[in-house]
Amino acid sequence: MSGRATPEGDGYRLSGSWPVVTGSVDSRWCALLGMVMDGDAPRKINDKPDVRIFLVPTEKLEILPTWKNSAVMRGTGSNEAHATDIFIPENFAYKPGTEPVFKRPLYTCPPQVHSMPLFAAVVVGVLNAALASATNEIANKISGITGLSQREQPASQELISESNALVRAVRSGCLDAMERSWEFAIKGEEIPLALRAEVYSSCFLAADLGRELVSKLYAKGTRAAFLQGHPLERALRNIHAIVGAIDARRAGFQYSAGRVLLGGEPLDPGF
Repeated sequence: MSGRATPEGDGYRLSGSWPVVTGSVDSRWCALLGMVMDGDAPRKINDKPDVRIFLVPTEKLEILPTWKNSAVMRGTGSNEAHATDIFIPENFAYKPGTEPVFKRPLYTCPPQVHSMPLFAAVVVGVLNAALASATNEIANKISGITGLSQREQPASQELISESNALVRAVRSGCLDAMERSWEFAIKGEEIPLALRAEVYSSCFLAADLGRELVSKLYAKGTRAAFLQGHPLERALRNIHAIVGAIDARRAGFQYSAGRVLLGGEPLDPGF
């Protein structure tokens, strides 16, 4: 856990370091995950660590630029953030699963249900860009050795056809699960665990298939893709960074999704 919070009066003293805080330069507030401490050990509620999301003014953080030398995800505005003994009032320390203050659908459904699909959406965006670039290059590539068009090769035809179908399937699957979840949310009804499991499993499938597909398109592209800044080169770098971020949630959400679909209970309290 990157952040530690010590109870004090009607709030907490938060300290810690977070290596990637998206939008930290441009936003006035950011949400940082931290664990409430009881002395040197985590405070427990119902035998589970008291983990909270702390809303912190960015002006109180020390923000270090980490992407100037990075090759991936420069457009996210992410940087490293440090907090030193910042006081956070109790009502700015959200505990997943607690009763929401606002009763609107966006706030009443579990946060991860509508935040996890952000990863899938970014994956689909990267896939669309990679597929468009690869399709254009394969359609116009003539082998300097054989003089044959690459678009006439069955392997290239199969790759582009399969990739086109896969992007559409991934997008439709994620949208379907989210739309059905939103129908429950707008009626003020609890989203069934099995439907939440479908949301999470769709997101992880998008990540895994996205990483595999971009790698195939990169391998089948022209030598121009080896140059830094080429759309396929950027897609290859970015997709691995995106999947690396979602992998941090795999144990709590993909595995829990499988448990739920098998008739069990999720392991993560924020499920």
